Amino acid sequence: FYLHRGIMVGRRTALAEFFLMAGLAAYLKYRWVPPRILVFIILVSGALWINAIGDYRSELTQNERLSAPILSIDYIGNMKQAFTNAPDINNAVYAIDAVDRDFSLNFGLGLYDTIIFRYVPGQLIGYDVKKGLQSQFELDYDLSYNFHTGTTSTGMGWAFQTFWYFGVLWFFIIGLLMSRWFLAATRGGIVAAMILILTYYQSLAAFSFGPAGFFLRLIFLCFSLFPVLLFAKLPENAIQRFSRAPEIAGSQKI
Repeated sequence: FYLHRGIMVGRRTALAEFFLMAGLAAYLKYRWVPPRILVFIILVSGALWINAIGDYRSELTQNERLSAPILSIDYIGNMKQAFTNAPDINNAVYAIDAVDRDFSLNFGLGLYDTIIFRYVPGQLIGYDVKKGLQSQFELDYDLSYNFHTGTTSTGMGWAFQTFWYFGVLWFFIIGLLMSRWFLAATRGGIVAAMILILTYYQSLAAFSFGPAGFFLRLIFLCFSLFPVLLFAKLPENAIQRFSRAPEIAGSQKI
């Protein structure tokens, strides 16, 4: 699934998450550390591919063969353009300037709105009700600035909009949680290892896209992983009661 989404569809998140999960699992299980030359090759190749992702996706839609888009992309040219045109960094600069100018903090409402958008089903309660649950807070950018669709204000801009310079606390909390889970995982904690592997990419992406993705993943794990873990901790006799077939009335044991 991850490789298909990353290679055949051109999703950076899926491919990066796959390699990070595989590498972290290999370290926790076998204490395997990749050679420095391999890390260097992966970083350089990843940087070239990520900055050319727009051309890569465009070529995928026009060519049936996988080799065609790979060979026809100007990776070096896209890499050079990334150093001269960085819309995400521009977004962060203007967002920080707007907050610092008007002191228009949202105090974490951006995370609240994202939770409502992601987990509250508009099909059941109605889209008007769902929209009414959101804060509808919008940052007042400079009128001369155009926020490009598909870009972000980075984790720095996102955090600054919440609690000014104290927005760094978001990253402190993430770092504290990840360090605790890492220490527990290296000591053999299976649950800590599972949480660490499943949230590792989101903890790193917090600096690029904002900490909201990390906390959304924790909410997802609360509803998907933790019930399974609680069921696994049930005593054996309780599990047998759940799995026992009901006896038919009037039946006799042979």
